[in-house]
Amino acid sequence: MAPSKARENILHKIGRALRERVDIPFPQEEDFHIGFTGDNGDLQSRFSKEFTAHQGKLITCAGKKDLLNNLGSLVAEKKWKNISCQHPALLKDLQSAAFINNVNGNEPEVGITDCECLVARTGSVLLSTSQASGRTLPVSVPVHLVIATANQLVFDINDAIKHIKKKYAENFPSALFFASGPSRTGDIERTLVIGVHGPVEVYILLVE
Repeated sequence: MAPSKARENILHKIGRALRERVDIPFPQEEDFHIGFTGDNGDLQSRFSKEFTAHQGKLITCAGKKDLLNNLGSLVAEKKWKNISCQHPALLKDLQSAAFINNVNGNEPEVGITDCECLVARTGSVLLSTSQASGRTLPVSVPVHLVIATANQLVFDINDAIKHIKKKYAENFPSALFFASGPSRTGDIERTLVIGVHGPVEVYILLVE
């Protein structure tokens, strides 16, 4: 069966594109900045508004002791038993806290991770494969709990990518993930369903 004329045209254009170099159309786009000049307080307010609008739950903490107290209250209230954490520093703190009954248990209900940064403009959490938790834990548990600090707040995605480039330099992560609240999909008869492809609940404990 002879190939159609349309198919021949497509293959010809692909071949030409592979042979001929084309300049990047917007070479300066990466340096574009919207001009936000607020402080961390402004960023935190903006992030809180956007994150909670996506059904995320934000808990602010005055320090490490307040963080552990808030986390303990949350664990007791929700009656969580199996809690997984793969971040060495966080794991050390959690294991020293009496409210953690089973860290890294089978089929965890809760996954506790850190993050790369928090994007105020979209209310998103930036995660990467270079973190100790990898790509699996944040999407394989019913509840994702993120521990972050106020100095991880950035304004937009452009700032987030610049942060990653500065942090990792030549060892750029193999993948980045922007998570905005619980997993949601409208693929099932166009009805919004929460938690089909990831966590049903997302908490951020933000240490000020």
